Amino acid sequence: MRTVGEHLDRVREQPHHVRRRFALGTAGALTALIGIVWLGASLATGTFALKGSNFAEVTGAVLPEESSASQDTAAVDGVAAAAAASTKRAPAHVEVVPSGTGMPTKTPPPPGPTIIPF
Repeated sequence: MRTVGEHLDRVREQPHHVRRRFALGTAGALTALIGIVWLGASLATGTFALKGSNFAEVTGAVLPEESSASQDTAAVDGVAAAAAASTKRAPAHVEVVPSGTGMPTKTPPPPGPTIIPF
């Protein structure tokens, strides 16, 4: 088994393009190793977890360990309202509400073709 010093001496004897490839490969490997350790630590600690985005929190549903009589009726009311809203089969649409006073007037298109100078 070679020592690190012997390995470095052997690399120094190589042509410039080989030493450059070795340096780039070593830097890439160390960067990948640091990135994998960082990503693993971030995932393990929950850094990337979205707070307040689970279904129960968004819909107002109650988790089983938090249930009480008043919370159960509120959850049932919410589910009933959601079911009533989902029975309507209206097509999806976009409604534009003007923010100024009054409704905007339609302006007629300009006569003739539009010319864009360059």
